[in-house]
Amino acid sequence: MSISNIQVAVDEKLRKEAEDLFNDLGLSMSTAVSLFLKAAVSQDGLPFSIQSPPSKEILQEAFQLFEANAIQQGLEDLEKGHTLDGEKALARLREKYGNKI
Repeated sequence: MSISNIQVAVDEKLRKEAEDLFNDLGLSMSTAVSLFLKAAVSQDGLPFSIQSPPSKEILQEAFQLFEANAIQQGLEDLEKGHTLDGEKALARLREKYGNKI
């Protein structure tokens, strides 16, 4: 087996974090990269899944659903009498978060 060198440009912080991780695992950077390459060739693709971030429309739909559920929960609490006057609510918020409110 002949050895070939690969030169890769990466962010310095990322390189350091990866190097520390691999050292903790008892691996050199070279061994870790070789393992990645072997796994990619063995799986005929990346050895992990890559997903695109959700679209703006999906995020908006999820937020609208969240809002609708929150409103529904509020209405149900109101119907059950689970209410709190404004002064008590504000006092609880101040207890929890301090006087930032």
